[in-house]
Amino acid sequence: MAACYAPIFGLSPDDRLLWPLPLFHSFSHSLAILGVTAVGASARIAGDLLPPGGLRQELLTAHAGLGGPFTLLAGVPATYHRLLDSGGEAPSALRMCLVAGAPSGPALRAAVEETLGAPLLDAYGSTETCGMIAVNRPEGPRVDGSCGPPVPGTDVRVVDPLSGEDVPDGSEGEVWVRGPA
Repeated sequence: MAACYAPIFGLSPDDRLLWPLPLFHSFSHSLAILGVTAVGASARIAGDLLPPGGLRQELLTAHAGLGGPFTLLAGVPATYHRLLDSGGEAPSALRMCLVAGAPSGPALRAAVEETLGAPLLDAYGSTETCGMIAVNRPEGPRVDGSCGPPVPGTDVRVVDPLSGEDVPDGSEGEVWVRGPA
């Protein structure tokens, strides 16, 4: 699954990811560890160890060991609310922001993109599926309330759990996911 991030996000050895979240869920393992390792990128796993200036100060810091300023930021909606509340300048090299754990909503997405100058992409995943199931793409349409199409190699269905049959669009059902693993 980690290898699918390179084509979706254009992840390359030139990228530097700031990861201000804990490592106990699959998003962290599949992107912050395996995803960056698969392409030779770098990650700063900050967790609770942020500098006195907080997340914005960390985002603006170019760590010598990483080869330059951060190009990617990942977080939950609260991460981005804290970042917006802190004010200050925008990071110059940031090219993409990823959000998971809950939908970002149109107001947060607009504020992040205006303030940070990088697209905020919603992702949906599950620990049981070893990472992301669906994610908005940097290029292409982003529908409010949607987390985008499935990642490559993943089939997603919404079904009636009693019958196993697909439900009509707009109906409630259980999400069934099938992937290569």
